[in-house]
Amino acid sequence: EEFEDEPLARVMLEMLTLWKCKRIALCRKRRDASGLQRRWSLLVGVGCGASHVSTCDVPVWHRPLDDLGGGSAWLAGLLDALVFHPASVPSAVPSAATLAALRRADLLAALCQESQ
Repeated sequence: EEFEDEPLARVMLEMLTLWKCKRIALCRKRRDASGLQRRWSLLVGVGCGASHVSTCDVPVWHRPLDDLGGGSAWLAGLLDALVFHPASVPSAVPSAATLAALRRADLLAALCQESQ
């Protein structure tokens, strides 16, 4: 199964322009037939054209009992990382701080969910 962020990133860029904000971030997840969930994040920002930053290549794998319950921890982890380790707006080469912020959010979301 393909985890393609490109079409979603284009829609997010349109929303960014419409809402006149600097960044839009999204938590993504997919569960396979065995219950294993793949979790990753996507971020787009002003001035980066069609580029985006994604943790799709370094997802968090886990087996949560419920699909809900990680969103608050994901946002808290992302905001904490952005405030204490400021991330740059995505460019052709994403900064380590941007990827680290998204990765932290992914990990915290998975950790707060009750898992098998």
